[in-house]
Amino acid sequence: MHLIRDVVDHIIDQLYDPEDYHTRGYLRATSLVSTIWVDRSQHHLFSTVSFRDSRAVKRWCCRIEPDPDGVSRHVRALTVGELFTVSTPRLAVRYIKAAVPHLASFKNLQKFALGHTELEDTSLGILAPIFSPSAGTLEQLQLTYSKATTHETWNRISALTDLSPNLTYADLSGTWEEDYCELRIRLSAGEGRRLALKHYKFHEFRTAFAIPPLLPFLESCGPHLQVLDLYALQVWEPGRG
Repeated sequence: MHLIRDVVDHIIDQLYDPEDYHTRGYLRATSLVSTIWVDRSQHHLFSTVSFRDSRAVKRWCCRIEPDPDGVSRHVRALTVGELFTVSTPRLAVRYIKAAVPHLASFKNLQKFALGHTELEDTSLGILAPIFSPSAGTLEQLQLTYSKATTHETWNRISALTDLSPNLTYADLSGTWEEDYCELRIRLSAGEGRRLALKHYKFHEFRTAFAIPPLLPFLESCGPHLQVLDLYALQVWEPGRG
């Protein structure tokens, strides 16, 4: 009996449950049934990719070709580095650089999370090729940055977000150390357009922001911004000690 593609896709969609550990096994099995089952199975199998350590990076780079029309087109959520466990070794810059050709092939990326890595402010630019191909699709950005920050660091972060005009959610929470900068609140919208942000989250241990830097940010969002979630343990007004 020959099943039409819509029926096959529906069967596979019913098998997919991101909360069920066994789902990946089911999808691997369905991808082997016939060629008509492959695409939808891979659509779910590779929807979320995590490069939390060097082993995960090397495994992907060895097994998957960096082809934007191949398996990579199914990747919609990407995590680079460890988001929650800071005690584990940070993902080395050399592994991120090695993976960039692969990461740049994720042309349908919708969510990007950068966890604890060895990236310094001067090397944040190597992430630009990841943002460029997904400029029209990237909607969510989560950044956990645990290094001391400077104005230059924040400018580089803003430059990366400029490559994502459809960004609707930004979570810049982190464990920032030692330094503080009142411009961290700013995400540049670029000239002549408004930010598409609907939800902006900024949780910080040490921060300094006065009202003036916050106003241009709110103006750049216009009517889009629905949630502004700010939290700081210690706050300084610049110039007031």
